[in-house]
Amino acid sequence: MCFPEINSTPEIYFNQNLVIQYFSSNRIIKVQTRLSFRALAILGILEKLGPNILVNLGCGTGVTEKLTPVEKNFTIGLDVSYFMMKIYSKRTIMTESILLDIQITFLPFRPQCIDLCISVSCIQWLKILPDSNASNVIIFEQKQFFDYRCINNLCVMQFFPISKKILKKILKIFTNIKHKIFLIIDKKNKETSKKYFIFCRNYLN
Repeated sequence: MCFPEINSTPEIYFNQNLVIQYFSSNRIIKVQTRLSFRALAILGILEKLGPNILVNLGCGTGVTEKLTPVEKNFTIGLDVSYFMMKIYSKRTIMTESILLDIQITFLPFRPQCIDLCISVSCIQWLKILPDSNASNVIIFEQKQFFDYRCINNLCVMQFFPISKKILKKILKIFTNIKHKIFLIIDKKNKETSKKYFIFCRNYLN
């Protein structure tokens, strides 16, 4: 598996030409659709009663939004790629888009205004290498989002860990911010086909 996040950052890697290729690739869209559908199923949003305000971290071109029932959910998509956001804004309805780097910028939401959170193929881009300081990743600060911003404090994040060390690092971050976490691994017996999902919720809920 190729890991472009090792040598690049998403705002540089996802330039205009690559985003056009990405959006035009049936294979990539199918993969992202399967991952998004699975993440939504874990979150339970396909069966949840609305209305919900859903935040999508690293929303890309809006694959997840195409699967989310618009009559029950209003989605706010966040992404660091300007070219991803241009496509997202054109192809989604009942959504809002925000160009934002979740590593360095606090989320522009009032306390207790977000119901649910989802992320697909995003958090592996965060700089959480074993020798880095996890507290520098603002999105994971305890009072900034999960414990302070969300009403239900439910979140599902799908990711591709580069190594076992990175996997342990990610799990440790969620443990440190005092959340119940459940690691779900699809196709765990197939090393190259494994799909990792973290489902987390606040201890108080």
